[in-house]
Amino acid sequence: MNLDSSFIAPFGAHWRAPKSFISQMMQDSLIVIDTSVLLGLYRVTIDARYEMLRALKAVQQRVWVPHQVALEFHRNRISAAKDQADFYSTTRSSLESLRDQAIQKIGEFANRCAIDANEKDEIQTELRKAFRGVESRVRQHEKKFDLSTDRVLNADPILAELAQLLDGRVGEPLSPEADSKARKEAERRREEKLPPGYKDRGKGRNADGDYLWWEQTLVMAGERELPVLIISNDEKEDWINKQLNLSVGPREELISEMRERAGVSLQIVTFAAFLESAGSTLSTTVSPGTLTQAKMASTRRSEIHSSPLIVSYEFCDRITAYLSEMAAFTEERMKEALTKRQLAEESDPIAVEALDGELRAAERGHALFRKHQRDFEIAVTDASRIGDDLRLPSLDGPLRTLVVRKLADNREADRNAERAD
Repeated sequence: MNLDSSFIAPFGAHWRAPKSFISQMMQDSLIVIDTSVLLGLYRVTIDARYEMLRALKAVQQRVWVPHQVALEFHRNRISAAKDQADFYSTTRSSLESLRDQAIQKIGEFANRCAIDANEKDEIQTELRKAFRGVESRVRQHEKKFDLSTDRVLNADPILAELAQLLDGRVGEPLSPEADSKARKEAERRREEKLPPGYKDRGKGRNADGDYLWWEQTLVMAGERELPVLIISNDEKEDWINKQLNLSVGPREELISEMRERAGVSLQIVTFAAFLESAGSTLSTTVSPGTLTQAKMASTRRSEIHSSPLIVSYEFCDRITAYLSEMAAFTEERMKEALTKRQLAEESDPIAVEALDGELRAAERGHALFRKHQRDFEIAVTDASRIGDDLRLPSLDGPLRTLVVRKLADNREADRNAERAD
């Protein structure tokens, strides 16, 4: 397909760039990296991170990062590393909960089917053994993750790599006058739902961020007079044209604005698409595992931003109360488990092992609900008002799932009340 055809080239919002086109753009474009790509380096395995950095180094001479992107990276890199560390502990906590549920179900099954105590114990022992094996595998992968909060604070290996890669390749901030003008324009675009940045309307902090780095990119593109290739995992609708809920190309408005302001073309691709093209074009290796992790990073961002959560003040109070109750409940459970463990006879290793598992599950459950409690309080504080409701900013996966489930429960309760009336 001839993408330079006059029938195709002007309509880049409506076709997805093939690998050959991306490969060509990597040779002659200004390659702009956004915050989601840089922070994504903290959420992958060491091997994947090495391959991702090596691919970026292969195009280093053409890479450029807007000042706003660099600023957001520095503000969020520690929390990005913690997010990945929390993912391991959350996974283990979920497995512990599933194990407890499975053990309970076997107990119910044994009682209902009149299974004797010995057979019930045998089944439950097999279950515990299977879960221990799975947890052990998870822990093996967790031990390979090298980005503790302490290391990120004191000897961050990613920061060291990026310091070399991006030295001399970070843009200047806008002047005070230009920054003030850009922020007013960002607000106008949010109100009128003009790209980019209007999907960040619910952000209490950094709502102007997307538009600021877009403006900085427009200025640099005009100075360099080069086509612009943006590498981003942000596929929200204020950046990307969606058809049948599938990402196609940049928004028409962005292509037009880049052409009008800088006189050059624009293309936006995910980091996974860039890596796939780099692996087939440049002298670098990108394994299937690395591509999978890069695609997962894009999927996570799409899920986070897939739809806003608009809730009432009353609902927020209910969630806050529920999380507080669960934090208190899991704290009591943790204290009970600790007491039972202290009273356990060390001569009974099976009982001790079971109590140790119970204590770990209680501790993780308590930590998880305390984290949810803090995160939800921050979300409510940062929420924007829409009439009598609140539009919550982005929530992480487990907390978002909890809130959505509670919303569904509330709606079902309301429907049942209406039927009763």
